[in-house]
Amino acid sequence: MPHRRLGRSGLLVSAIGLGSRYGPMAEIPTDRTARLAIIHRAFTLGINLFDTADVYAAGDEERLLGEALRDLPRSEVVVASKCGLAMGAAANGRGLSRKHIVESCHGSLRRLGLDYLDLYQFHAPDPGTPLEESVAAIDLLQRQGLILYWGVSNYQELHYQELLDACRAVGVQPPVADQIKHNLLRRGAEERLLPLLRRSGAAVLAYSPLEQGFLTGKYRSPADAAAGNRLGQRGPEAAAAILSAHNLAAMDDLRPLAAQAGLTTTQLALAWILREPVVASALIGATRAEQLDDCVAASGVALAADLLDAIDRVLRLRLARIRMDDCTQELRACEASLQPTS
Repeated sequence: MPHRRLGRSGLLVSAIGLGSRYGPMAEIPTDRTARLAIIHRAFTLGINLFDTADVYAAGDEERLLGEALRDLPRSEVVVASKCGLAMGAAANGRGLSRKHIVESCHGSLRRLGLDYLDLYQFHAPDPGTPLEESVAAIDLLQRQGLILYWGVSNYQELHYQELLDACRAVGVQPPVADQIKHNLLRRGAEERLLPLLRRSGAAVLAYSPLEQGFLTGKYRSPADAAAGNRLGQRGPEAAAAILSAHNLAAMDDLRPLAAQAGLTTTQLALAWILREPVVASALIGATRAEQLDDCVAASGVALAADLLDAIDRVLRLRLARIRMDDCTQELRACEASLQPTS
């Protein structure tokens, strides 16, 4: 398993990381033994980065990870958690105030059974709290030794630039990572955010690298989003957006490219993300331990230049199809507006 530096820091994280399973309970294995086995299998395969958050399953995902970590050497794992989203109905039970950040950190440490977190992240921007207050709280936790590094999640270019300005204003080292949704079909960060992260010395932790399992290639029609699988649990509208005609057509083109390279579509999708040096780790989810093997095999794959060109052609065609449909819909809307009314 290759390891990469987390931004400007000296911390090394596995190119494939394991994220906590969260969301509708129907998609989460209820057998704790099986879920612990997934974490232990990940460690055996060389994964050292384990990412969670206080809000996942109302804290139970942190408890589960903490239970698994008791069997693993603490010095060999990198534990990441997050704060900021609502943990109950209390007035100060959400956001990025000094009070909530500090109390959330202590809560995560209790549930995980740890003395410190390797990486602590703001789960999302909080427009209601001064950034200087939030950054100063992180500095306090670092000085106390409760967290070693800090980062953010779901920060886009404007949010991240404002955060950098706040760090300079209060004299605090900026974050070492931004955890964002980034995959073959979600490339919005490439134009502005990724260059900003490179310049500032931060890494990307890419979550949902397989787009809710779609990029594994197992979905071939909208009907495949059954109630029991992850896409089906997202609800009909979210599933329909991912299982669009454009995306399904793109997958039809990507499958043979993967096969010609001797890869699964899962490995192709993960290797594509990891081709980018600013990406420190792709955070996968798993419901079965055997799923990890396919993902981990992608960590050392270098995609040839001609294969990358072929992938780009497929993705450009997908974007052209989407724009063509958008234009068609816009034209139809204009035509409808010109029809005489009764």
